[in-house]
Amino acid sequence: MTEPTATAAQPRPRRLAGGPGWAALVLLTSLLVSSEAYAYLDPGTGSLVIQVVTGSVLAVAYTVKVYWRNIRRFFRRGQD
Repeated sequence: MTEPTATAAQPRPRRLAGGPGWAALVLLTSLLVSSEAYAYLDPGTGSLVIQVVTGSVLAVAYTVKVYWRNIRRFFRRGQD
């Protein structure tokens, strides 16, 4: 007569420390504990920031315009 063999439960692999929470903590710490930069921001930098923000807003608006019918259809599908 053979005895049934008990299978030992495999231990769960340990996760390495990390993930989005860890990255957010590192980013927040690096922003809060920063030293002085002694940097000069010329007027062209402000112009570049304005261009990036304007371009991003217009790109999102155009994408919504192009796909508006599909977006409406997606949200109305659940109402039927």
